[in-house]
Amino acid sequence: MPSGRLPTMSWHQPHRVGPMIWAPMSEIPQIGRNPVYIGTLFVFVLFQIPTALSVNFGMLLAFRFITGFCGSPVLATGGASLSDVYTPRKRVRTAKHAPRC
Repeated sequence: MPSGRLPTMSWHQPHRVGPMIWAPMSEIPQIGRNPVYIGTLFVFVLFQIPTALSVNFGMLLAFRFITGFCGSPVLATGGASLSDVYTPRKRVRTAKHAPRC
């Protein structure tokens, strides 16, 4: 495998595993979605610094894996958060006007 694909793969692979952990945690009533969002966002932003300052390829891959893992709750539970905001009737009306690819 060419080494040019590894940084991208180390970012996308945790997006497969992260939602399996973060999404069920956000559904626990005692925890909720906000602590999961805020906690993982804090770790995500914190680990962007060593990712930018990595001195070798291994460090880059490791820190991209961590940031990908901590960035996945938004993808996993973002739709659920939006459905909490809007009523079902409003969601249907909004979906009719959504752009389609």
